[in-house]
Amino acid sequence: MAQVELWFQPSYALHPPATLHQEVLLRWRDSQQQLQLPQDFLAQVDEAGMTRQLDRFVLSQTVEILKRHPDLSLSVNLFKDAIYDTRLTQDLQETLHQVGVNPQRLSVELTEGAIVQDLAQL
Repeated sequence: MAQVELWFQPSYALHPPATLHQEVLLRWRDSQQQLQLPQDFLAQVDEAGMTRQLDRFVLSQTVEILKRHPDLSLSVNLFKDAIYDTRLTQDLQETLHQVGVNPQRLSVELTEGAIVQDLAQL
């Protein structure tokens, strides 16, 4: 996962002016060091069966960032397959507790489109 980078997009409140949280965005540098957006590489991650590993990598890195920056709140998007990872929630809660990060500082999201697509296949 060395070529994967986490970027951050802030979400602001207008009144009173404040940063509410930041969304973790995934980027990938290809062999020519060109920055690739998720739509350019996530399908290959899914086809390779690596969604669980990528989700856990992103969560691990996000928890480390939260540990180093106690005033920060982050949100991350996970693959739809995270719903079926029975250990993910428990592992994440244990990790947050071990490093002393308040779970309220982390939001985990699944995109609506991914869930709707999954339901359509049922």
